[in-house]
Amino acid sequence: MEIEQYKKKVQAIKSKAETSRVKFNKQLDKLATDYALANNTIEIGDVIKGHAFAIRVDKIEVYKSNPPQCAYEGPRTDKNGDLSTCGREETIYQQNLEMSKVDKK
Repeated sequence: MEIEQYKKKVQAIKSKAETSRVKFNKQLDKLATDYALANNTIEIGDVIKGHAFAIRVDKIEVYKSNPPQCAYEGPRTDKNGDLSTCGREETIYQQNLEMSKVDKK
């Protein structure tokens, strides 16, 4: 889904005056989830690198920014993609990906 399609769908939801606030929020949440997941290329188990560290993806959530994006959570890894000894859980947002996948040697 392209950003233009997302914006048109948001406008269509907003233009329905008869939509209740609860229904309106549910429709926007579903649209945000659909948009973020349609633009996601990462899978559970992938090793990805952000600005400061790399992680092994254990969980993918939708972060409702504008436009919506995925947030990847998992334990830190070293530069080879092996789990780090520190054992910290970290989050990398889709907009902060430097490398979408780290090749394990």
